[in-house]
Amino acid sequence: MAEPAPLAAPAPANTSTPQPDFSYTGPDPVLRALPENQGLDWTTMGGLIGAHALILLALIVNGDWAAFGHLPSILIVIFGTVAVTTICFRREDFRLAWPILRRVFVHSGHELPTLAKALVDMSIIVRKRGTLGLGDYERLWRSDPLLQPYVAMVVDGYTPQEIERMAAQEMDTSLDLYRKAAAILRRAAETAPGMGLIGTLIGLVQMLGALQSPEALGPSMAIALLTTFYGALLGTVIFTPLANKVERNANLEATERQMILTAAASMSVLDNPRRVEMSLNTF
Repeated sequence: MAEPAPLAAPAPANTSTPQPDFSYTGPDPVLRALPENQGLDWTTMGGLIGAHALILLALIVNGDWAAFGHLPSILIVIFGTVAVTTICFRREDFRLAWPILRRVFVHSGHELPTLAKALVDMSIIVRKRGTLGLGDYERLWRSDPLLQPYVAMVVDGYTPQEIERMAAQEMDTSLDLYRKAAAILRRAAETAPGMGLIGTLIGLVQMLGALQSPEALGPSMAIALLTTFYGALLGTVIFTPLANKVERNANLEATERQMILTAAASMSVLDNPRRVEMSLNTF
């Protein structure tokens, strides 16, 4: 009886790392430090200045604008809103949210076309020389807070799955800061009209208690009306638009991070730069 043929040994798994494509010729792309698009955010500044200018113009044209400056009403609404908003959060929340709130007025970030071009240039260098080729340009990407963690993982040989997992954690942390900053502004926007209503009730009670003294009716009526005015002004013209701007900035940073993640995952497997470019063009 013939002996059964021995089973063929399974083929070894392909554990080789991607190799550079030496068919790429010509000089490396010129990598430069990405310029951050910093400066005053004139859409925020212009909107706030324009809205308040229109309101002030209406006050000047239709009457005595000085009558709308009432210190007790300002104290009730502004300081009351700050106090109540402070109750709702921890000191740590304000400390972490402050850099995010600052970006509402001072823009920071990259122009997306400039960022995309830099990522494609990096992918060409990686395709030609391997992931360690980016080490020669460490001075450029180490100084960029968004690029640094992703490019460092590429240079250190992380797999696309590891890069995506760690990037997801970092993105969640970053977006959580934006959510805290937006929540603070939303809470202030909700509180300001309520403090205005409290001031209105205070003014009405004072007015009803001074019906026998005509000279006291004016100041009490001013508190009753102006606190509502200040509360609506803070909530509608200041806090709500700023909260919307924080959320928009969060979306922009998430787009930048997603672009860098897409390019980093492709570079880690020495993907074709044309595919990287096509992926980035979708953004």
